[in-house]
Amino acid sequence: MLVDGKSVLNAAKAGHYGIVAPDFLTLNACRTFVQTADALKTPILLSFAQGHAGLISLEEAALVGKYWAEKVETPIVLHLDHGQDFDFLRRAIELGFTSVMLDASMEKMEENIRRTKEVVAYAHSKGVSVEAEIGHVGGASEGIEGDISDSVYTTVEEARTFADETGVDSLAVSIGTSHGVYQSNRTPELNFVRLHELSARAPRSSRRVWHWGREPAACCTRRYYEAERLYGFPYGGDGGDTHRTDGFFDRDTKGRR
Repeated sequence: MLVDGKSVLNAAKAGHYGIVAPDFLTLNACRTFVQTADALKTPILLSFAQGHAGLISLEEAALVGKYWAEKVETPIVLHLDHGQDFDFLRRAIELGFTSVMLDASMEKMEENIRRTKEVVAYAHSKGVSVEAEIGHVGGASEGIEGDISDSVYTTVEEARTFADETGVDSLAVSIGTSHGVYQSNRTPELNFVRLHELSARAPRSSRRVWHWGREPAACCTRRYYEAERLYGFPYGGDGGDTHRTDGFFDRDTKGRR
């Protein structure tokens, strides 16, 4: 069933479990993600990124996303991932997306706040939840190794200020994770101290989320799941472009389905 993002993330926070957010780049992938989620009785944020609008249109993504979400009993959030401008996010909301993300993380904090507030005001008036991002999450451009930028860790002060001023429902923070496909010789270094600080001191009205491409490296996996249990980060996964092949991350088997 098609639901809003806030209700799913609040349930995940209360239950100390994670929600994956696979981006679909084909109509068949959309069907597969929803059917797999329903088979596992696991809610997901079924995500479509603005950067992938050249592969399938926003209108197609909305139609097929809503169609499959409404075919199952498991809660499915139709999420617009990494939206870049207000007009595109407004169109997504009008087409039936139940959650949207504005990614203005590369802007200065003041501009990020201004643009996010504009989206929050409109989306909330339509019953749609909003995600934003602060502290740039580095990674590969379009999943191709070689174009790598540094991650800037999110500070507690930034998270508190941003959440208070924007009223955003969830906030993507940077603790060392990376978008896209990790370089073969690069191990992500996750800052679990910063994760604990964000969980303990940042506003609880805004859910914190992780963005990453492939699953965390083996050296981080155990601490990743322990952090999920203790700190209750509602979802991981992102766009990038990897979930089209990597699929669902199962926290019991610690493997892909």
